Amino acid sequence: MKKTFVSNLILLVGLNLLIKPFYVLGIELSIQNQVGAAQYGSYFALINLSFIFNMVLDLGITNWNTRKVAQKLEISQVIPAIIQIRIFLALVYILLVSIVGYFFNYSSSQLLWLFALAFNQVLAMAVLFFRSNLAGLHLFSKDSIISVLDRGLLIIGFGYLLWAPHGLGPFQIEWLILGQTIAYFITAIMAGYWVFKHSPQLQWKTPFSTKITILKQSIPFAIFSILGMVIYRADSVILERMTTADQAGHYAQGFRFFEAYNMISYLFAGLLLPIFSRMVSEKNPIHEILSLSHRQLFVATWIFVSGAIVFAKNVLPNFYTTLSDESVESFQWLMLGCFAFSMQYIYGTLLTAAGKIKELTYLMIAGLLINIIFNLLFIPSKGAIACGQANAITQLFILIVQVIWVRKDFQISLRSQLKETIWFSLPTLALSALIYSQLSDNAIIQLPWTLWALIFVSISLVIASLTKMLSIQNFLQVMKSKD
Repeated sequence: MKKTFVSNLILLVGLNLLIKPFYVLGIELSIQNQVGAAQYGSYFALINLSFIFNMVLDLGITNWNTRKVAQKLEISQVIPAIIQIRIFLALVYILLVSIVGYFFNYSSSQLLWLFALAFNQVLAMAVLFFRSNLAGLHLFSKDSIISVLDRGLLIIGFGYLLWAPHGLGPFQIEWLILGQTIAYFITAIMAGYWVFKHSPQLQWKTPFSTKITILKQSIPFAIFSILGMVIYRADSVILERMTTADQAGHYAQGFRFFEAYNMISYLFAGLLLPIFSRMVSEKNPIHEILSLSHRQLFVATWIFVSGAIVFAKNVLPNFYTTLSDESVESFQWLMLGCFAFSMQYIYGTLLTAAGKIKELTYLMIAGLLINIIFNLLFIPSKGAIACGQANAITQLFILIVQVIWVRKDFQISLRSQLKETIWFSLPTLALSALIYSQLSDNAIIQLPWTLWALIFVSISLVIASLTKMLSIQNFLQVMKSKD
């Protein structure tokens, strides 16, 4: 399983690094600059509102399906039953989002945007469902292609509208919404084709009892996922409703990077869930794959987050035409939350694969209470900064509890792993503090920030190698093995 994980991770991360960061930091960021903070802030709040309720579309079925397919469940009746369930859920979801939007007192144009964004979520969740089957069948190369197809199409279309002469005038936010619809539709068709091609003869006349069984077993996953989505998205909605669209726009500037990196770290969960599910089902030891994935994701995330915090004032002005001190500080807090959120894709995924949904649900309830209470108390005085702080505190709390539960439930000693992690973290933390102090006007060593960034990444990678957090020798051994 180690070779399967590493080889497919290279393909998956490689494709996504080529496509998704460019889309988020190139295309969407350019759109945000062109349409302005207020208009994009409204869009940002609306799309997050559509995200909050999108679990109604899924009810945990995707995660349940990934686990069951990976455990070699007979899927000839399951796939048709799930598709029929999801058509009904799509209608319920669109109605629910429309009603909530009406009671939030959005304007008629905002309600139209919200309806279109809700339809896009229907298509996006269809893609995720088909991807769960590809991953569960261990068709990771096809899953990798589907994971970037929609963003690739959007880069081509929006790149033309943003930078090529076309005579259509300034970019409109409606173009963004319509483009997403077209890209999701094409991706869903391609993903569905591959799933049906590699599935056994499907039985479309499924008993009603089969649908009920699927819903009963997936509901715990749904509750857990809904809570996680609310924690992830609710702060921007609360911020926009309690303050202004401009405040939401400032928060969106930092959240853009949080979201961009989590697109990459999410790939670990996409690979690990079917792998962990099969290993737990077959009662195979998971310590080695857990340690391997921890080291890889921790090093990448730690370097990214530390660098983002240190160089925030140098990096962000290169992406945004208007930037406030509030945007910078909220971004730095978001990066701390980004680290904790990313590492949850290791430990939370293992607990999910093992069916520890009840425990995870209680944890998410506690995290949600912390997040909402903090936001409600401090948004009036701190605005976007409060959202960043709430995110960091909540995600760190959830991660710490998850690590403790993994150690207890799987009876795994994390001592050596913790030792390597500390020996890597402390020197890089000291290096971050040193470079941060040298970026001030009265620094002893005056160097361009880009050179400091190169020094930081280079030394951090050397430290990772010396502390065995990253090992070329181990990597080569894994790739040569038959496991």
